[in-house]
Amino acid sequence: MRTLVMSPACGFRKSMRNDTLNVLLGTTILTEETNYSARVLVQEVVIHPNYQQNRYWSWIGRENNLALLKLSDKVNYTKQMSPVCIASSAIDLRVGSFCWITGWGQTKVGDPDESVPLSPILQEAEISIMHNDDCDTLYHDVSEVPSIVRIISSSMLCSDYSRGRDFCYGDDGSPLVCEIDHTWFQVGVVSWTLGCAHLETPGVYSRISEYSKWIEREIAELNSATAILRVSSGIVPSLLLGPLCVVMAL
Repeated sequence: MRTLVMSPACGFRKSMRNDTLNVLLGTTILTEETNYSARVLVQEVVIHPNYQQNRYWSWIGRENNLALLKLSDKVNYTKQMSPVCIASSAIDLRVGSFCWITGWGQTKVGDPDESVPLSPILQEAEISIMHNDDCDTLYHDVSEVPSIVRIISSSMLCSDYSRGRDFCYGDDGSPLVCEIDHTWFQVGVVSWTLGCAHLETPGVYSRISEYSKWIEREIAELNSATAILRVSSGIVPSLLLGPLCVVMAL
């Protein structure tokens, strides 16, 4: 399956054909392309229809912050490029579970007038999963959203910064993965937070299991459209049909 899960926070607002975006696979250095890496064009971007940039007339941000990228070519799996499975509602992600986040964001926070570059080398950190109720309480403490209004919904999950690790500026759309029963699952996508790796404001992720049905439906529709094109035009595109997994664009 040649589909990537990402965050639409970069500004997309709807499903659209694409002729400018591409993804770099199989390397941990952004500026490095080797015999093991591959750069693939993005054919189509599908944004979740209920994506919201901000909520409650405040900085509280991003709900349904998820997008799919359909790649233009088949990706051949190697040791450097392998799929990670989508977490479904059947996955038991327990509070306190240890998971891994990877990203290219800032490794430090500078002064307000200081420009801090993103990391050219892929960074990783182990984080633990926080209870949504605790995360919700913390965000009510730092916002003016009424306490009766839920900030952290069931479609989100939060990381516990007590271990001193979390995502930072530039990590938007990065994957959160967990190893469950010897299989790696993508359980989250970096969505939003206040500041950068603060104890009082945990990192908030889109909870993939809440969107697994939508992802399945969109992939089926994309494949159906491609099949109709194949029958009507005689064009046979390269499709890899298999388990619902997502290629991690690392």
